[in-house]
Amino acid sequence: MKRFKILSVLLALLVMGCGKDSGCPLRTNTTIHFTLSDKANNEVFSNVVNHVELFIYDYTGLLVGRSTIPEGELNTFAGKRLWLDVGVYTMVAWANITDSRSQIVENESRHYLDRTNNYIINAITSGGVAENGDALYYAPKTKSTPLTVVVPEQGKVEVTAEFRHAHVRLDIRIEGYSHPSGSATDPLKIELTHITSRYSFGMEAHGEKVSYVQYAPNIDAINKVFSTSFNVPVFDKNTTTHICITNKAGQLIIAPVSLMEILGDKIAIDELVHLPIRIVFTEKNGQIVANITVDLPQWDEDIVKPNI
Repeated sequence: MKRFKILSVLLALLVMGCGKDSGCPLRTNTTIHFTLSDKANNEVFSNVVNHVELFIYDYTGLLVGRSTIPEGELNTFAGKRLWLDVGVYTMVAWANITDSRSQIVENESRHYLDRTNNYIINAITSGGVAENGDALYYAPKTKSTPLTVVVPEQGKVEVTAEFRHAHVRLDIRIEGYSHPSGSATDPLKIELTHITSRYSFGMEAHGEKVSYVQYAPNIDAINKVFSTSFNVPVFDKNTTTHICITNKAGQLIIAPVSLMEILGDKIAIDELVHLPIRIVFTEKNGQIVANITVDLPQWDEDIVKPNI
């Protein structure tokens, strides 16, 4: 036990950044720069990231250090300056993890890509249900290309950790819905089913499937508009996630809507960072009809009409 405590202290010192009042010498040999670009190649890191968890692994893939960079430090310098021993390292970084929605599970004796022992629970659940996930970001940007750092015997090294989205913002808006009683004031229950519950440290989504549940308030009583947003893990075209919408009486207002059916082949799923879905109820020939529109340029030619 004593040996483990000593080792933990050494690892902490290995990656510690020295501040003005820390009392340690301002000695660094490794600088990591954080960056994140939007689709237009604009730098947006400081706009969307509030803190970073940086993990450092040796040439065998085992953890040798971990550093938390809070928002205050990132506002001064979007990166981290460290002192590392001579050697080859691999780095992984996660941004915006919160204690209320995510949990990091580590086993320092296993390779960091061992997803059974090293992973992030991307939404803390109660009974298999979570309200929402964190707006996560991950570095390196290219998951299949590790972020490798070679620390020389003399001199210094600088490396850029480019982040990518590790979530999709899913906006759901319901318009024109009234309960059979005529009321539009009650919130609607929005459930997203079959959401992956874990990320490996290679950003591979896996684990048991869970549901995200939120209540969409009535934000416009005149036009009967309900709206809410989710942060969900990235997914592929074979996703089995459905959107289920129920009223206060527990009744489905439409049949469950398949994300796979909505997405079709109109967009490269790997590039999807925002999915705004609008469900509009109208009356036609005395019957209520629901049409689904995806408010992205790829869908502007028509209205999506899943088999509901």
